Amino acid sequence: EAGADDYVCKPYEANELKVRVRAGHRIVDMQRSLLATQQELEFKARHDMLMKIWNRTAMTDLMERELARAKRDSSSFGVMLADVDRFSNVTSRSDSTTGDEILGQVARRIQSFVRPYDSVGRYTDEKFLIICPNCNAEQATIVAERIRKGVSREPVIGADCEVSLTVSLGVTVGDPSIHDDAESILR
Repeated sequence: EAGADDYVCKPYEANELKVRVRAGHRIVDMQRSLLATQQELEFKARHDMLMKIWNRTAMTDLMERELARAKRDSSSFGVMLADVDRFSNVTSRSDSTTGDEILGQVARRIQSFVRPYDSVGRYTDEKFLIICPNCNAEQATIVAERIRKGVSREPVIGADCEVSLTVSLGVTVGDPSIHDDAESILR
């Protein structure tokens, strides 16, 4: 009832005890390995492995959670959708690895212009979703402008090219008095 997997009756035989302890070690090692694998799979299920940021599913879940928090606190949160302008021009001039590398740098730049507790995730190929808790429309617009200027400040350097990029951002506010779910916010 306390969670024992095995027991040895007294008087015990030393060899039998050693065998059972070794079996117990194997079980504990397997359990640790399974937990580590489970954590790795959970991470992969919620992250864009190429960009090392949240994926669309995780961002939708985060938006739902922020919507519930905003409802409880009678607050709102900023939501931005950033699109890398004319990114198809970059991918047509270079290979897909360079395009991925450039998008990764754009993601890191976006992350550098938001607060540590804001969330940045990949929405589609060259679109990023940003969630800023406790932001009204004015504050979210300021963050979006900071991202827009920051991304275009200097060229992005890929393996075989250097490109000047800009991003266009759409800004809205997640407001529980207006929105029922994450999809209504995205619309």
